[in-house]
Amino acid sequence: MASITILQPDPIVPPQRLAGWLADAAAATTLVDLTSEPVPTLAGCGDGIILLGGRADALDHAASPWILQVHRLLRDARAAHVPVLGICLGHQIVADCFGGEVSVGLAPQDEEGATRITLTDAGLADPVLSVLGPSPVVAQSHHDAVTKLPPGATLLASSGCCPIQAMRLGSILTVQFHPEVTPAVAGDWAARSGHDGNEIASELSLFDASLQRDGRALTTSFVEKTRPNSPRAGLVQ
Repeated sequence: MASITILQPDPIVPPQRLAGWLADAAAATTLVDLTSEPVPTLAGCGDGIILLGGRADALDHAASPWILQVHRLLRDARAAHVPVLGICLGHQIVADCFGGEVSVGLAPQDEEGATRITLTDAGLADPVLSVLGPSPVVAQSHHDAVTKLPPGATLLASSGCCPIQAMRLGSILTVQFHPEVTPAVAGDWAARSGHDGNEIASELSLFDASLQRDGRALTTSFVEKTRPNSPRAGLVQ
């Protein structure tokens, strides 16, 4: 059984569907609330790490002092080839950690609701992300964006508004979208940002069967790469 640590930066952005999918994939999980609990060491994280999204600014280390501790953990994970999945804010934190660029409140790259992304050739060959196929519809909710890849990172997917939708840096995979979110929660997030929450929830409900299928497949694929005896070819750079 794989052991995975989930880092949660924001109380309104819980694991949601990830919890059930991870359990179904026979992964034992530990949830760490970054707003109230210490960031664990790599030795305490088991076989893999998932860094969730949230409302924090990835660049404001003073407002979120845990970010610098997460940076240290991410650097240790990359050096040890431990699989990491970063989601939304997690995607942005990884970019900042390893020398990429993140723009805060970059309106032209805002995305809410259902968006179609396109995987690059590298994405279609990626040992985890490739399960989504060439152009899946995904659930989005973000106002900040990664605008420049970290040195050594590989672009895996793009959307019309946001060119850096997914990337890989060694054992670290990150996505700007939310594979775990339900339509109802995405609607709540959208309403908090001044959008029509009911409209967003209804839109995502139209795609919910494929969103759940793809989210489960992505989660299962990630878990397979965290298993202690699993080959990690393609995860080492």
